[in-house]
Amino acid sequence: MKTNTLTERIAKGSTTILIFTILTMPLGYFIRFFYSRALSISDFGLFYSALSLFAIFSIFNDLGFGYSVLHFTPKFMKTKNYRNIWYLYKYDQIIEFATSLLIALLFILGAAYLENNYFKVSGAANIVYILSISLIAESLLSALNNFYNALELEFYYSSIQLLRFIFALGISFLFWFYNKSEIVYFALAWAASYVITTLIYSYLLKNKTKYLRHKLSWDKKLFKTMQVYALPTLISASLYNLIIYTDSIALTLFRGVSEVGVYSVIFPIASISGVFLHPINKFLMPLISGLTAKDNFDLSNIVNSIFKVIPTLGVYFALFIAIFPQEITQILFGQKWAEYVLIALPVFAFGYIFSLLMSYLVNVLDGMGLVKKKLKIALTASIVNLLLVFSLTYQFGLLGTIYANIVTSIISVVLFSIVIKERVKFNIPYYYYLKIIWFSSILFFLIKKVSFKTPSTLNLIIYGIVYSTVFICVSLYLGMLDKPVLKILTSMFSKRNE
Repeated sequence: MKTNTLTERIAKGSTTILIFTILTMPLGYFIRFFYSRALSISDFGLFYSALSLFAIFSIFNDLGFGYSVLHFTPKFMKTKNYRNIWYLYKYDQIIEFATSLLIALLFILGAAYLENNYFKVSGAANIVYILSISLIAESLLSALNNFYNALELEFYYSSIQLLRFIFALGISFLFWFYNKSEIVYFALAWAASYVITTLIYSYLLKNKTKYLRHKLSWDKKLFKTMQVYALPTLISASLYNLIIYTDSIALTLFRGVSEVGVYSVIFPIASISGVFLHPINKFLMPLISGLTAKDNFDLSNIVNSIFKVIPTLGVYFALFIAIFPQEITQILFGQKWAEYVLIALPVFAFGYIFSLLMSYLVNVLDGMGLVKKKLKIALTASIVNLLLVFSLTYQFGLLGTIYANIVTSIISVVLFSIVIKERVKFNIPYYYYLKIIWFSSILFFLIKKVSFKTPSTLNLIIYGIVYSTVFICVSLYLGMLDKPVLKILTSMFSKRNE
């Protein structure tokens, strides 16, 4: 009976997370679409350049203590140690608030300097002031998210980002409706979304945690226990955060906010495959962790499947983007961006296949419990990325940034593969890759030879349906769904229906 109850709880929680993920990610894209059309190229670039700068520093908000909340709360819940559970949350909340307050103060004091020497755009200081408020509210919301997650309240922590996006988009639309479609007002909408969402979920927490509340006091032993996990977590998260946001920093420094704007348009289109495949990736780590712990699952099959299916789906998205880069950009972001993406977008779309594969291999390592080795690879990748991004961006601008990302992803995939190979036997299907490349090249040149024109969204949808039918049929014929892949799908389906 307990097993069935646990299975039902996991199934219900997974479904809740999946639903909110599917709703949230497209809404995040829609916000970007809306801003790209309402703002100038320079202002759009300034907005996302500023967000990237704040995002790099926001990782220091909890100093790694957020992981301790996630790690220890379930353990204390089993022993009904409600006092320690409440202390975990409050310590994390205090640390996040104090740290964000300090960082925000430094940003406010340095706003004028950043405007003149970093952004090099008039009015940038005002954006820094507004986003400093956003940073403080974000820290409180982060603590709430960690606590809801630790208490396994899937509906609450899964819905936080969705509700925040709804407020950000709704308030921004109101400003636009009243002819206030300026970067300052959109920054205010962004900050307000954090403040309002934080207030709502703080109120909800009061009703959900009455039994946990205790008068706060200092527990040195508990704090030291939290510290053990804080530093490694902070280092690992900082390294990956640095890899993600170094691009915008380098482009802002060497090329200006306009190129950041172009990059902020190219990236979401090139990485669209990650949006569709993200829900599957979320289930990978716990699936591997749980099944390998029972020794009843052939891990080599799932790794073999990743190396076959993920690159195929990556090529499927990248090839269509490479065939119609300007048309897709024009439909999603507007005519003014189309001329900037002709070369950069196809290159990035194909390069993103390695990033997509890397994200799956990261989850494989997590599921196998190889956290320390993942940290070593993250350190190597971050150093390589830092050197490449700054040197290549300085020399070649936007394309240099994209090349640096591709090389970093390739190196990461190689290193992850070596580490996994030490524990699991798997084969990289090189011959299958050659067949997919051969087919994709022929399809690309045939379509380009015909010179399709796409004057409307409807035409692009029709082309997409025909393209999808041809690509899927050929990839199946070439052997995408071989026995190991079918075995994985059968296993996952049977476990979802237990």
